[in-house]
Amino acid sequence: MDNNTQRPLSEEANTFEAAVPHPSIEVTALEQRWAPLMFFASVASLVCFSGVLHLHDRPEFLPIFVGCLAGSLAVYPLYWAELLTRWAAGDPRWTRFFLYCLLPPLRLTARNQSRNAVWFPKLGWTPVGPTSFVAMQGRLSGPLFVVALAVLPLIGIEFAYHERIAADARLDAAIRCGTAFVWLAFTLEFFTMISLTERQTKYIRTNWLDLAIILMPLAMFAQAAQISGLLRLQQLSKLGRAYRLRGVAMRMFRVLLLMKAIQKLMAPATEGRLSQLKEEAIETAQKLESLHQQIAELERVLHEKKMARFNKDHSTVTNRSLRDAA
Repeated sequence: MDNNTQRPLSEEANTFEAAVPHPSIEVTALEQRWAPLMFFASVASLVCFSGVLHLHDRPEFLPIFVGCLAGSLAVYPLYWAELLTRWAAGDPRWTRFFLYCLLPPLRLTARNQSRNAVWFPKLGWTPVGPTSFVAMQGRLSGPLFVVALAVLPLIGIEFAYHERIAADARLDAAIRCGTAFVWLAFTLEFFTMISLTERQTKYIRTNWLDLAIILMPLAMFAQAAQISGLLRLQQLSKLGRAYRLRGVAMRMFRVLLLMKAIQKLMAPATEGRLSQLKEEAIETAQKLESLHQQIAELERVLHEKKMARFNKDHSTVTNRSLRDAA
């Protein structure tokens, strides 16, 4: 009796477990081979690129600038090699990797062929979705909080010792390296989080400040290139205006960093907790919907089994009655 009772329960449990939507992460051998190498290559490219953006407009920094520029360019053959390898292997998404050949840091946001997982050191292939998003947010909150604290003295020193920084190249280099590190940290966080969210457009709208911080040094770098062109063309009448515009851009960048620092300092009690609760609510709603579907499926299976057993028993009774009557 017990065995007969336990068997249907066991079958129901197996049916229920099979119906649970486990995250299926399918990774090809090609993706498994390239993911770790390209992740670290992209981080190295972003580090060098950060140096290029922040150490480009002072002659004393020329050796460091050239080294960072060379490092940024040195990784390009890897991206073209990955592109050609994926094309040769028949990867249906190989054309997407043209973008990474042009902008290597964007490779950090690359997902697997099924677009449901991203590779990270120590974590391996991490599924895309609210659970991973919130977990990664928790891992990064501590380090980013420290970075936010570092922003405040950097900005204070720049304002208090502006003239001394302009005269002392080593002090200027230290401040710029600190700013480059802060920019790098915020950029890595942005790329990491946007790679794990299923609503990337909404994430960009919500975190417009992060995007502004990332793009502002690019605009200043482009402006510096314009200044160099003005010098070559000897259009000195426009040079003063260009430098004034760069000064305005630098002040705007400091304001953005200050806003981001304040946001990070307040995040544990306000925005960060709110974002976490929203992600958890979405995940809970998805799980609840999945559970309702599983319950409905199990009810259907049990109903079919019950009806089949009833029909079998009814048929047996009917046949027995007919035999007895005969």
